[in-house]
Amino acid sequence: MKDAQLNHKLKIQLADYDYQQDIVNRLLLSELTSLDLEVLEEILYSSTKIPLERLSSCLELSKEDILPSIEKLSKTGLFTKDGDTLLIDKEMRKYFEFQITRFDNDFKPDMEFAQKLLKVVPIQFLPSWYVIPRTSNNIFDSIIEKFLQTPQVYRRHLKDIKEMDPIYARAIELVYKSDDYTLEANSLKEQLELSKEAFEELILYLEFCFCLCSSYRKEKDSWVQVISPFYEWRDYLMFLKKTELHSIDQSQVKQKGKGPFCFVEAMSKLLERIEKSPISPDHPEIASMGKALFNYSKEEMKEITDKICLLKLAAVEDSNLVLTDYAKEFLSYDNKDKAMFVYKHRLNRPFSLSEDEWEVLHKYLREAEKTLGQAVNCDWVLFDDFIKGVINPFSDQAPIILEKKGKSWDYRRLEVKEEEKRLLSALIFEVNYEASIVDVGMIDNQPCFCLTEFGKSFFEN
Repeated sequence: MKDAQLNHKLKIQLADYDYQQDIVNRLLLSELTSLDLEVLEEILYSSTKIPLERLSSCLELSKEDILPSIEKLSKTGLFTKDGDTLLIDKEMRKYFEFQITRFDNDFKPDMEFAQKLLKVVPIQFLPSWYVIPRTSNNIFDSIIEKFLQTPQVYRRHLKDIKEMDPIYARAIELVYKSDDYTLEANSLKEQLELSKEAFEELILYLEFCFCLCSSYRKEKDSWVQVISPFYEWRDYLMFLKKTELHSIDQSQVKQKGKGPFCFVEAMSKLLERIEKSPISPDHPEIASMGKALFNYSKEEMKEITDKICLLKLAAVEDSNLVLTDYAKEFLSYDNKDKAMFVYKHRLNRPFSLSEDEWEVLHKYLREAEKTLGQAVNCDWVLFDDFIKGVINPFSDQAPIILEKKGKSWDYRRLEVKEEEKRLLSALIFEVNYEASIVDVGMIDNQPCFCLTEFGKSFFEN
């Protein structure tokens, strides 16, 4: 496995430390039996001089029972034998005390573990490996900031790693294809067609890249090596999977209006009617026209009447609606331009929001609009399902950021509050609907929506 460099972003050189012994030790860990692990644990938590008789007594086994495990572990450099006594190397004991945590039932390959992983490398090499200033007050914090700070930053980092070598890309993609982002090492090794040594070197490198990590889970009386992303990123991926939107049965949706661009078409038909002769805002003819042409209720046609007045396309004079000069220009547009006229008009706002609420929504409108990207590959979706996957856009802070709380790290996700749900509801069911970005409706008394072809074009661009 070659050491790689990429655009001065990473300069990890495994040869800067005794990585070959590291690989030997990892190979041994991957082949440990339950008995081997018991012997190793007893050695690690005993004194630096351990007579074999005492070791076998503590394990309640005969000396002959533990000798095969002792022989296997002797290749690690953890101890030397002086007759029937094991002399423990203190530095190697620290190394294995750390590595053996991979076998814990509650082990998490998290950032705390990653930080300890770097300690096997002489500290003077780390600034060069990760191309960070040698004057950095905290090397690990600098690594977090550069490569893992937000999902966007980390995705770029993953892309860079995958471009370094096809084998890196293949390993990452195979793990990510698994249902829970965890793959047995033997399966991954076979699919990559690697020897045991080459596989452990690959995983070692990808651990230092903060991409994949090795751990062990117990199945009956044996241990199985598994490969997964680091815990915080896997946790975030599982959140995305759990909140992934799924289309609902369109045949059961009671859609608001009829046909594409129906809101602006209804506006146009109403303006054309007013152009013929002034008409009262509550004239029955308006409700009849809306029902016949667009399947709009009387109340929905009143909203459209109020909207053309709000946008100064019509005005009430002597209790009747009359056109303004702006209306003729509006009527000359095609439907897409009409939709954008409504969407971008400086006077437009949702009727369901106060001016203060609209000011908040308008301030974060761009970020709030991006949340619709969740639905780009779906048909009709429930609004309540959509909200579950929304990362709060109503903040000047990054909506998702890897941060430390106590000893643990987490991709912090700001919760969407009830008042913010109202803002998103107004955005979708009023602002976006009027601009023909979404179609909206109800199913079993639950609001739902779908992106129109016009709306999807915004995300394609």
